[in-house]
Amino acid sequence: MVHHAYQLNKKTRFIFTFFLILISTLSFGVPKYFVIEEDSPKYDIRKYVLNTEDTYGYQGKVELYNILSTAVRPELQDIILFSILPDFENTENWEEIEQEIIKENLLTTKELFDLKEISLFQRFDKLYGEKTKFFNEYILVLKKNDKYFAAKHCLLQFFAVRNRTDIFPNFYGTINILQKPVTITSFKKVFHEQFKDEVFPLETWSVPYSSFDRLRDRREFLSKKFEYNGYWAYQFWTYTDWHEPTYFYEIDRGIDRFVYIPEKGIVGGSFDFYFYFHRKQFGFTIADFKQNMYEEKVMLAQELE
Repeated sequence: MVHHAYQLNKKTRFIFTFFLILISTLSFGVPKYFVIEEDSPKYDIRKYVLNTEDTYGYQGKVELYNILSTAVRPELQDIILFSILPDFENTENWEEIEQEIIKENLLTTKELFDLKEISLFQRFDKLYGEKTKFFNEYILVLKKNDKYFAAKHCLLQFFAVRNRTDIFPNFYGTINILQKPVTITSFKKVFHEQFKDEVFPLETWSVPYSSFDRLRDRREFLSKKFEYNGYWAYQFWTYTDWHEPTYFYEIDRGIDRFVYIPEKGIVGGSFDFYFYFHRKQFGFTIADFKQNMYEEKVMLAQELE
């Protein structure tokens, strides 16, 4: 009797889980497509290719497309970052798409920049939610020889480059190279001194509930400055938790550790939210992820534009 009840409960959980995944998929609806315009005066594009094998033990690549644009003042810069993530069913990150599909679901440059302003809280006529990152809702498209190729797995997020001393606040989505460096390990020590019985937010994948104050406390911390390929590079990490159930991508984490070079954009990073979700497909463990996190391991582009 007990065994039968357990089996029924297990089946009910499976149906409920399937239903949640289906609802999540349907809620995204049809994605919108942004076609890169070559040599466009509207924006400056920088592309970088990252090898995934050393960081995640998986032989693949991530492609970063930085669109650099001026912000609210000419001396300030914003970054629109499209990250093309590997497809674990196929080694190719792109697939051909019909032009008619793109036309019916086109994301214009103006719409993209409006989304940037909303995601970076730059508009005074909007009400804001917590969502600032978008996975497979907006797809990057490349045009090659009159053919169009859409990314299979595309993360879109935004950054505001605002360099100033620590007395000024660093809101979520801010790159500030003038911060005092703070590593993940040193921050964790301070966290547990303040909150002795709490799970460190970067490790909350293992707990059903996190008390992390997500809207108030999320931010990017500068970890270190180092020389790379003749440039000064700045490595950051994102202070946010894991709050989604395990059958959802933790999209809010985005590119959770990343490397920024002024005027070059984001040239490296890590995507734990994506590789953690697929970890069983390439044999990566939670212990491996923890080691990567505390070593602040990132993928770096070999060639810089």
